[in-house]
Amino acid sequence: MSILRTSRLELRLTPAQKALIGRGAAARGKTLSEYVVEALVGAALRDTAAGSQPGALGWMRGTATLADEPVVRSE
Repeated sequence: MSILRTSRLELRLTPAQKALIGRGAAARGKTLSEYVVEALVGAALRDTAAGSQPGALGWMRGTATLADEPVVRSE
């Protein structure tokens, strides 16, 4: 089953940044979108400490449901 992705994120990059990201994606055998989503979701999970929450890996793979959404608790 495929996950419907309808939200968009636009970034402003220098040509050198885009080329570097493109080379990174190619080195991993991924599309630019796949590469960027994996990198950004991974960084967000680490930065919010949500990576240790149930369902976090599903969000990383794009296979989680709304019930699996990581909950970030403020201290």
